[in-house]
Amino acid sequence: MTIIFARRATILLLFALFTHAAHSDSIYLVAGSRVDPLDESVIENPVVEIDGERIVSVTAEGDIPEGAATIDLGSSTLLPGLADLLR
Repeated sequence: MTIIFARRATILLLFALFTHAAHSDSIYLVAGSRVDPLDESVIENPVVEIDGERIVSVTAEGDIPEGAATIDLGSSTLLPGLADLLR
C-alpha cells in the first residue's frame, strides 16, 4: 500500500512541477535530506531551484525568495539519478 502511495505521490509531484514550470520562472523544492552519490554524503534540508525543465542549483539550507513557488516534501529524501533507473 505504501509503495502505491509513493508512486502516486511521485506522479502528482512531477505533474505539478511541469505544469507549474510553464507559468513561472522558478520553483523551489524543499526536502528533509538529499543523498549525494558523488561524495557519498547526505545533505540536510536541501533547496532545489528548478527553472523550466532544468535544475539551476542545489543548496543546503538555501534561501527561497519571498512569494516564490515552493513544493515542500517534508522529511522526504531526494535521490538524484533515481529517475534514470526507471528508463
